[in-house]
Amino acid sequence: MRDGVAPRGGRQCARREVAAATGLAGMSGYLGATLFSLAAGALVAVVGYDPLFVALAAFDVLGAIVVWRRLPDGQRRLHAPPGAAPGHASAAAGG
Repeated sequence: MRDGVAPRGGRQCARREVAAATGLAGMSGYLGATLFSLAAGALVAVVGYDPLFVALAAFDVLGAIVVWRRLPDGQRRLHAPPGAAPGHASAAAGG
């Protein structure tokens, strides 16, 4: 590294370019959080807290399903503890 310039993938990348990209990413994240908070507040004022929490819980389950389905087949299997019989859920659950 010399004079604030570091080699990166065959291209010289100045520190201020990295700082600008980091600043834009941070600003985008905070802007998204602010907009979500405003939208959630407006939604609570209209429908109340209960439907909002039910919707948020549904989004959690939906997100878990999406992640689970995108895993490669070899990683989808739940691993049983050592000593459990293969293919037996009751042995893996300890019962």
